Amino acid sequence: MNYFEALEATVSIDEAKAELKRHQVAFTIDASNAIIDVETGSTIAAPDHYGEYAGSDIVEWLGY
Repeated sequence: MNYFEALEATVSIDEAKAELKRHQVAFTIDASNAIIDVETGSTIAAPDHYGEYAGSDIVEWLGY
């Protein structure tokens, strides 16, 4: 997937976790399934009402 496709994509929790691990981001999943950065405590991404995550949230957190 290219950059623009990633910005428009919705991803599963497994896909989001895999991408963050690939970039060596330490994270945890809270009770509401939000993905939280361990170092800062900031929310990387929160699931939508379908339980999926905005690709743009992940891409932006990675600094792209």
